[in-house]
Amino acid sequence: MRIRVCEICPDSRVTRQDGARLRETIVRSWSAEEPLDIDFEGKTIASVSFLDEAIAVLILDHGPEVVRSRLHLVDLTDGDRRVLNQQVAHRLQQRSEGLRSAGTE
Repeated sequence: MRIRVCEICPDSRVTRQDGARLRETIVRSWSAEEPLDIDFEGKTIASVSFLDEAIAVLILDHGPEVVRSRLHLVDLTDGDRRVLNQQVAHRLQQRSEGLRSAGTE
């Protein structure tokens, strides 16, 4: 299944609320049988808040292996991938410390 970020968040891909909208769509579509393609369509996001809330916080509930196996990030820009990787590292640290803060700190 493919989720197009621009369809879920057509007007704004900046805030935590925008990211939560995408994350909720991902969770509703989550399946053990079929990975999800999250298509960023090459559009620059450049928002730590959006990328953290949409993708990185999933690690707190599901762990990195599950998220990695079930989500394929398609056409994510290199800059956004670096931003997301930083947030993923932060969420991994939180998870290892046993903290759960679902997008807020």
